[in-house]
Amino acid sequence: ANTRSELLQQSKDARLSLERAPVVFGLSLSRDAAEPRDIAVPSEPRWMVFLAEMDATRYSRYRALVTGSRGEEIWMQDGIQPNSPDSISVAIPSGTLHPGTYTLAVSGAQPDGSLITVARFPLRLAAGK
Repeated sequence: ANTRSELLQQSKDARLSLERAPVVFGLSLSRDAAEPRDIAVPSEPRWMVFLAEMDATRYSRYRALVTGSRGEEIWMQDGIQPNSPDSISVAIPSGTLHPGTYTLAVSGAQPDGSLITVARFPLRLAAGK
């Protein structure tokens, strides 16, 4: 259980992160998708924006799910709309990610609410300078 001061600190961190410029990382399926993309986690809290290149024309809304190496759910965002026919952007607060190996899975939301995974991006995160 978080103490009140920790929660206050977290909301302060979240506010701080919004004031700093986000860091953007391009993710491409064509660059050998078996090799994780090496990414440095910013040392200060800020948004990390993953620009996932993929066919974004098949669904109007997407879900992004980040899982850890043991398949544990780290972070999820629903209702993402594509920014273009060939990419969606996923913004994740840097504080939720720590050095390690992750998978960013993008699923398309079907009209009945079920989800179809359309892209997986392996990520390897290292501590930033």
